[in-house]
Amino acid sequence: MTIKMITRDIIKIELINIIIRFMPCRKQIALDEETDIVSELEYDSIALVELLNEIEERFGVDFIDLPDFAERFKKIGNIVDGIVLKVKE
Repeated sequence: MTIKMITRDIIKIELINIIIRFMPCRKQIALDEETDIVSELEYDSIALVELLNEIEERFGVDFIDLPDFAERFKKIGNIVDGIVLKVKE
């Protein structure tokens, strides 16, 4: 199966697993598409860079090329949508 065949749901599940692995805080919180990775999960700039690198490596995308990158890289659902856009290219 190539990366182009991955569904949005699979991307979301894999992204949430990556977010959990790199999450700087270890509080118990239910993650969904509305979860804000900075304010709710306490991602700092270093953790954000590590997360971004892992996303780009895992999904083979250059996420920072998105025109609305700064706004998109906040909530889980927006990140998933950005990955979907990049994967379709």
